[in-house]
Amino acid sequence: PDLAPPVGGVGQLAPIRGMAGGMSFASALRQSEAIEAVNQNGGQTPPPTTAQATQPVTPAPAVTPAPRSAPSFPVGSAKPNCGADQYRASAITWSCETTGGSAAFRIAAGQIMPVLSVPDGVKNLVMQVKPSGVTLRVTTSHGVLIVGAGATINPNSPTGLYQGLAVRLEPSALGGERVTFSGGGTPGVLVVSLDNSAGAQDVQAELYVEHEGLATCPERPVGCLPYKAALAGEEVRRWACAAADEFPTAGSAWNIFCSPHASSDGKGVAWSDFGYVWDAFPSSPNSDSDTTWMLAFKFLDADHDAHVSQAEFVRGFHTCTAN
Repeated sequence: PDLAPPVGGVGQLAPIRGMAGGMSFASALRQSEAIEAVNQNGGQTPPPTTAQATQPVTPAPAVTPAPRSAPSFPVGSAKPNCGADQYRASAITWSCETTGGSAAFRIAAGQIMPVLSVPDGVKNLVMQVKPSGVTLRVTTSHGVLIVGAGATINPNSPTGLYQGLAVRLEPSALGGERVTFSGGGTPGVLVVSLDNSAGAQDVQAELYVEHEGLATCPERPVGCLPYKAALAGEEVRRWACAAADEFPTAGSAWNIFCSPHASSDGKGVAWSDFGYVWDAFPSSPNSDSDTTWMLAFKFLDADHDAHVSQAEFVRGFHTCTAN
């Protein structure tokens, strides 16, 4: 993947009104995994699987939930590779055509943040993180720890086998850690977390991913979900009406809730940070869904540049009065 630094800002960690009741990105990972598993199993919910390893693995300790907006737009692509009838629901999407990407995350001091769900069958997966001090943790979807502090594969014991795959943890040329799963496709869904539990300060971490395709190429990229414009528009309208109850103008709402999260390049609020803005106001019972803010983002991002500009925000704000 492109190793250039991320474009745009990373979300602030200060809580805003509504965040206390917001869903964690860990929940979003679980929901996206469940949706993908059903889609790939002919519409039927697949039975749970038990992780097996050549070497013992240990249960993962509890992690601090991340904000809903934790994932960022991958640096390695100019635009999301979700189709016009899909919306982005993952920091990195997975397909046989796109075999790399990167994402930036703001991680609080002392936090372990789940950031990415890796689908079943990803071939020869490589993940790197920087800066130093932020470490990688990989678990199964059932919480069994495979890589990281406390796991069989850790900095002091950096190699091992996991369900027939050779796993290696080593220093990265980027300055952090690098983990590889080689010899085939990932056996089941894996959850990747970034560990800043030993850090005394908040940090911006960057995760880089590359692979050699998927064992079974999906019809649509894993991490893209079906988009319904009418549903998205109604969610935005309800949200805008809730915002209009608090602010007399779209400009005042932008200045208070969007400006602190706007990217330094002037494009507006990036996909990575929009969850903070969305969580500021309740819109409807459906808005508690982990991916509703992502659905709304696609509706608002009219020019598809992975940012909601001030003009796009104003148009969304005015959907309340327009309807």
